Amino acid sequence: MAGMARLCSLLCVLLTACSETPDRPLSDLGTPSDATGAERVVPDRTLGENGLPVVDLPVVDLRTVDLFVPPDAPPVDPSKDSDGDGLPDSFEKLFGLDPAKQDSDGDGTPDGAEDEDGDGLTAAEEWAAWSGAPVEWQKPSPKHKDLLVELDYQVGKAPSAAVLAEAIEAYAAADVSNPDGTPGIALHVFIDEKDLPVQNLTDDLNQRLTYIGAHGPKNVTGKHAAKMIHVIFAAANTVYTSRGGDTVAASSQSAEKAGVLVYVDNLSKIFPVCALPGTTKISLEEGITSTFVHEVGHTLQLGHDTAVGGSVNPYNVMSTDLGECDLLHKRTRGTGNQDPALGATEKNGGPRFSKAAAALIKLKSKIGVETNKFDTGSGYEM
Repeated sequence: MAGMARLCSLLCVLLTACSETPDRPLSDLGTPSDATGAERVVPDRTLGENGLPVVDLPVVDLRTVDLFVPPDAPPVDPSKDSDGDGLPDSFEKLFGLDPAKQDSDGDGTPDGAEDEDGDGLTAAEEWAAWSGAPVEWQKPSPKHKDLLVELDYQVGKAPSAAVLAEAIEAYAAADVSNPDGTPGIALHVFIDEKDLPVQNLTDDLNQRLTYIGAHGPKNVTGKHAAKMIHVIFAAANTVYTSRGGDTVAASSQSAEKAGVLVYVDNLSKIFPVCALPGTTKISLEEGITSTFVHEVGHTLQLGHDTAVGGSVNPYNVMSTDLGECDLLHKRTRGTGNQDPALGATEKNGGPRFSKAAAALIKLKSKIGVETNKFDTGSGYEM
């Protein structure tokens, strides 16, 4: 994403550590609080970042919008598959496979069943996503770790293109290696159900699981559809009103019911917030983006960034218990940090995973795809 203009800088505030036992939701966000736990008065929300009036987020159909303009991939002719391995010849050539051999590397696994980059997607599944992607930034690679997201949204709750662009940047910056020699995880967002009827969620775990399960892939089809993380942008959680999002799963129910809920109305009651001297308030879009990045991080089995002894790295997007504005600015905009190994920096200006967090990402144990369970243990990364 080098050279792309900064669309926004992100993050949100997580007040209390969330339960990470297998049958309980992981939650993001809370209203900033004093050390006493009293709720802080939220600043005036009539003006957003840069002093501009706050407006409703636009409804964006990403099937018709290019977030970036990368170099066009060479054309692929899907009709010619000389070795019958399910991968077109031109697709195989593009990624250094032998179109005349079903098993290019001779390891006993056909090319279509290979997962060379270790992202939990076979080459055949990546080809299915490639062939169904209308824009270049949605096309996955067998040589680079990819993360596919099925995104649904309720009426008026669609994320803006800027929110998704920043989330894509956050995952692209993750310190993980790939067979193609470039770092990062390519996040591919596929809009599935649009303008769902507004429905608020509650503290009832079964209600949330059932809601996610009722909105599995409808318009996205192909071998890759079952490998997509499921995210729904919803109105509110009327019981957990300070939550910006949940990652929910239950070992007693199927993985298809697990996924992420982002509560747009809850976030709009918290942000903009925390204008420090010489800075602008952290905007609603920043809060929405960081919630999205954080909660999807939970689906990759990341817990909250709490180090031994209880200290927190405030620059890691997975950090929590950041009830003070200065800490929120550090996690959101990297204020005061120049070291990308810690996470957000002043240079990148958006949410980032620390190097330690990136090392713990499990792309082959995704909640809502490969499993309906959170990893056991303390629930913390460090």
